[in-house]
Amino acid sequence: QFVDENYRPENATLMIVGDCTADQIGPMLQESFPTELLRGDAPEDAPLVDQSYCQSRVSPEMIEPPEPVDREISYHTAGVEKRTAIIAWALPGGYRPEAPLMSITANMLTTAVATYLNPDFDPMTDSLDSLNNVGCGLNAEEHASTVTCFIEMSGSADAEDVIEKAVDGLYQMWNINNRYWQRYVFADAKNQQMAGIFRSVEEVASLFSARATESALFTHFTGNGQYFGTNFEWLRGVNEGQAAELAERYLNRDRYVAVVLEPYGEDDITIDSSDASYVGRPFEGTNNTIIDLESVDQELLASLTMVPDLESLEDYTLENGMRIIMLPYGTAPVARAFMTF
Repeated sequence: QFVDENYRPENATLMIVGDCTADQIGPMLQESFPTELLRGDAPEDAPLVDQSYCQSRVSPEMIEPPEPVDREISYHTAGVEKRTAIIAWALPGGYRPEAPLMSITANMLTTAVATYLNPDFDPMTDSLDSLNNVGCGLNAEEHASTVTCFIEMSGSADAEDVIEKAVDGLYQMWNINNRYWQRYVFADAKNQQMAGIFRSVEEVASLFSARATESALFTHFTGNGQYFGTNFEWLRGVNEGQAAELAERYLNRDRYVAVVLEPYGEDDITIDSSDASYVGRPFEGTNNTIIDLESVDQELLASLTMVPDLESLEDYTLENGMRIIMLPYGTAPVARAFMTF
C-alpha cells in the first residue's frame, strides 16, 4: 500500500547527465521506460519532457527544528574500531537559501571541537586533514537537518568526559571576543564548501556528492534545475556573523544529544564469511537469502553467468607505454586505470 501510494511517476525526479541534448531526452525515455509509467496521470497528448514545470517540495520558510526529547547518553555496540562518541544537533530543513550556511557552520564546528580535544592543533597553521579522530558534518533533509560530530577515543578515555570537553569548545563559534578566529575558520570552511560543489562536477554518478545525485536531489526538492548556479548565489551572501548567530541558536550545549558506540567483542563477530555478507558483521545465527538454496543447481548457476566475448577484446600499447585493454561487457561503460611500480 505504501509503495502504491508513494512510488509513483508524479513523485519521481529523473536526472539525465551526459552527451545529449534536451530534444533527445524524450525518445531516450520512451526507449527505456513504458509510456504509461512516464505519463502517470497526465493526458496522452502531454509532452513526456516538460521543461516549463518543476514542482517545489519544500516550504520556502525555515521550520524550527524540534528540541531534544531525551538527552541521556546511551551506549551501544557497533562496527567501530575504537570507542566512538556521536554528538548531534537538530537544524532546520535543507534545500533552502540557508543550506550552504548550515553546511559551512557544521564544518566550522569540526575546528571548534578539535581545538579543545587536541591541544596541539592550531587552526591557523594546521590542516584538518591531519585530524583523524574528529569530524563534523551536515546531513540536510527535506524537513529537518542534522549536524553530527564523531569523536574516536582511546581505550582508557572516559566517554562522558570527552563529550563534555567537546561541547566546552562550542562557545568559540559565537564568542564576540573570538571574531578573528571565526572569520578565519569561516573563510576556510566556505572554501571547502565551494570546492565540494566543484568536485561534484568531476564525477557524473555515485551514491553521494556527484553531479547527477546532487542535481537530482536539489531539483526534486526545490523545483529548480540550476543546482550549481543557485548554490553559488546562496554562498555569495553568507558571512561569519550569520554563522555565529546560527551556531549560538542551534549548536549549543542545551540542544545536543549523544550516544557512545563500543566496538564488538570477540564473541560478537565472525571473522570469516560463513555467516555474513561481509567480514566483521555481528553474528546473527542465521543466513537470509532471497534464493531458495534447494533450487540452486548447475542450470540455475549457468543462467546467472555472463561470459565475456573474448573475441572482441582489444589489447594494445600507446606510445607513452600505457597498455590499453578494451572489452565490450554489459551496457554501462566502465574505465579503470592502474599504475604499477
